[in-house]
Amino acid sequence: MNSQDALLDDIHTDLLGRNDSPASLASSGAACNFDGVYTKRILLTGGAGFIGSALVRKLVLNYPEYFVLVLDKLDYCSSLNNLYPFLPPGSHPRHPSSSTIDELLNVKTTLSTASAQGAIKMTENSGRTSLKPYPNFKFIHGDITDLDTVQNAMMEYQIDTVIHMAAQTHVDKSFGESIDFTTNNVLGTHVMLEATRKVFCPPVRGGDGKSINTVKSIDSMKRFIFVSTDEVYGAVPFGLPDAKEDAPLAPSNPYSATKAAAECMVQAYHKSFRIPVIITRSNNIYGPFQYPEKIFPKFIMSLVDGNNINNGLSHSYISGANNISNGSSGSHDHDNKSNSNGKRYSHSGGGYCYIHGSGRHSRTYLYVTDVANALDVILHRGEIGQVYNIGGGHETCNLELAQDLIHRLIIRTPDRSKDSIISGSNNDILNQSQLPEIGEGLVGVEGRSRDYSGPRQDEVVQHLKECKECSDRIVFVEDRVFNDVRYAVDVSKLISLGWSPKVPFEIGIRKTIAWFKEHGRTWWGDIHRALYPHSVKLSAEESTTTSAMPSPLLTSKHLLDSQIDQEASG
Repeated sequence: MNSQDALLDDIHTDLLGRNDSPASLASSGAACNFDGVYTKRILLTGGAGFIGSALVRKLVLNYPEYFVLVLDKLDYCSSLNNLYPFLPPGSHPRHPSSSTIDELLNVKTTLSTASAQGAIKMTENSGRTSLKPYPNFKFIHGDITDLDTVQNAMMEYQIDTVIHMAAQTHVDKSFGESIDFTTNNVLGTHVMLEATRKVFCPPVRGGDGKSINTVKSIDSMKRFIFVSTDEVYGAVPFGLPDAKEDAPLAPSNPYSATKAAAECMVQAYHKSFRIPVIITRSNNIYGPFQYPEKIFPKFIMSLVDGNNINNGLSHSYISGANNISNGSSGSHDHDNKSNSNGKRYSHSGGGYCYIHGSGRHSRTYLYVTDVANALDVILHRGEIGQVYNIGGGHETCNLELAQDLIHRLIIRTPDRSKDSIISGSNNDILNQSQLPEIGEGLVGVEGRSRDYSGPRQDEVVQHLKECKECSDRIVFVEDRVFNDVRYAVDVSKLISLGWSPKVPFEIGIRKTIAWFKEHGRTWWGDIHRALYPHSVKLSAEESTTTSAMPSPLLTSKHLLDSQIDQEASG
């Protein structure tokens, strides 16, 4: 399946449906009467990124009466590939027309010339065949920290709705590049708010014709939606209730601190200038198109493309994938060899999962289209001034996630995955006879399906001791400077609006694996630096890629047990 099919035929099936009517939902975007006048004009920042591009597809394809303007600076983790069906002919990086792509990526000319009014229909047998128009979409290459760019775009396209998603999000990078996070997340949000204030509520003269009133009533249809994170709540220990929207903010790393600071600015503009704001806080997201610095694609790509990745690391770094049952650091010779340079590679073709600390840190994961649908619901039914948690899905610890993926990709355990699904096309994945019943595994109002505390965690550690393949392929590395043991949010407020997660984990993970096996090596270019265990600050020449440096292995069972004890006591 080619990239066009992956964007529209597969992912789009989970995005079908409108949420503009509280009483009933239309079955598809065709169920609306469009008279050529846009009823909503949306500026979506970060729309070339992972979650942003999913929301773009949701809005553009289901709401032809809405105009969607994407502003994105095309940082290392975003890609025009994510927006390919909506871009003008010749502007796609793989099939560029030099004049068109120069216009598309030029901030000065984009406002007037980069009209993204079409998508190239790709087929297996030909590069380009037909043009499908999407006149309700435009793209601007620009930075959210540039007030002139943001304000001019909002004025030219008469924006009445802002969905602010652009941000630096990788926690590991935030420890070494915290100033960049403050610049993008705090300053960038402030610029977005200030531009919105000037456009939504321009100053009006008082009754004397001289005084200026800078605050007036805002059109009730206008919105400024700020997409934040569940990490602003800090850790939610096992056994305690999930965090509700009125819980105090207690960020514990530079990334979450910048998001909390940005939230304060959003709330201040709501109170001071009556900007019609809504804040969302979502848990961890996974799915196709996610840059491989995050754990799901990082583990998948490390396993499926292990030779290419692991040949870039020293033998002393990778040696011995931690047989923690006896504390040894040796490897199994029949599975792993060394090349002439002393670098290790996997004879069977699979790589390794590098796990921070003990791997017992727990996260809840939601499939990306469920998040796009949640934002659609909030856009249409959310109340101004409110905060909404977006969560639910599948809770798992990092160690179990690694084990699960090793069984799916390397061992291919029959009851967890099928060869036809893992190695086949996305069409195989949608064969319902091979999948759980729709609705199986869906979570309740509490926002998670399973509790990973206590005995469940012990089972995960015990499995590592007993499964040779997992022991071979899991490498424990130095933990982050600080690593919250668990995040969890209560989503009952959002569910009361009519939303619930629709994609069971088993379906979502199969789609994700298949997509990365087909597209992961080429979608962003060279990704090998993103797959290293820890991120480090890049030079100016490397600013468009993710890098990392090896960290010391925790090959001793004593060190691993000690870390587990510290987490339990902390």
